[in-house]
Amino acid sequence: MEIFRYLAIPLILTLLIETLVLVILKERRKKVYILSIGMNVITNISLNLIGYYSNIEELWLYFFMVILLEAIIWFIEGIGYYIGIKEKRKATLYTLACNGMSFFLGTIIQVVLNLIWR
Repeated sequence: MEIFRYLAIPLILTLLIETLVLVILKERRKKVYILSIGMNVITNISLNLIGYYSNIEELWLYFFMVILLEAIIWFIEGIGYYIGIKEKRKATLYTLACNGMSFFLGTIIQVVLNLIWR
């Protein structure tokens, strides 16, 4: 059950936040939302599985690993958006805005939830 919570909550937060960002950016194409959801299911679960199974005890090293993996995910999702919508500028905007907000807000919400659940 612990791994489900470790994977499900960040994924749900990411999907909600990034979908909201796309709505705020006035994206109307259904395929962009489907693309966003598909990419995030793959990248978010992958990132969190790596984090769950990594045995890194030093906080700075864990933080470095997460930042490095997030940067890779931003790059992968940027390419995914570009392949899906064929607009370099929008693909860049979407990946930066969506991933930036989900990382920032998702981290804050996760910290608050972890404080509440302890």
